[in-house]
This record gives sequence, C-alpha cells and structure tokens, in this order.
Amino acid sequence: MAASCKGEEGDRLLQASVAWDAWQNIKCQYMDVVLFFKAGKFYELYELDAEIDRRELDSKMIFSSVKKCRQVSISESGIDEAVQKLIARGYKVGRME
Repeated sequence: MAASCKGEEGDRLLQASVAWDAWQNIKCQYMDVVLFFKAGKFYELYELDAEIDRRELDSKMIFSSVKKCRQVSISESGIDEAVQKLIARGYKVGRME
C-alpha cells in the first residue's frame, strides 16, 4: 500500500478494492445476470447492472469516485422488491453476500 494510503482511509480504499475485485471476478462469469453486491446495509449494482436498474426501476445512479464506475445502491429493506420487479421484467438476478 502506498504511503498516502495508510490509516483508516487507506484501509477503506483497500477494502473497496478487494470487494471490487471480488465483484468483477463473479460478474465476468455471469454477464447475463443483474448482480446485487452486498456492501454493509446496502446492495450495490455497478456499470451495466446499474444502468438496467436506473432504467427499469428509476433508481438514482451515481458515478463512484472510489471505483470510477456507475453505481446504484439499494437498501436492505428494498432489495426483495427490486429483485421481484427485475425478475418480472425478464431479468436474471443474483445476490453476492
């Protein structure tokens, strides 16, 4: 880890990097699945999955400054409804806990 990445902020960035790598490894195997990735109290959607969620469910999409990608966050309490709606619209959906 670079000197500028030490301490709490460095740990957060490293965790984000490890999580991002894990998501990418799984997503590459399941490109036809909208993949919800558990991050704390939220499920995250990235890149094309975020676009699908924004378009189909009108969710707010942001550009992540950490991962440098499109991102949508769904709360734990809203995940079941989001999954059901996407499945009803013909999408394959997966969760990465």
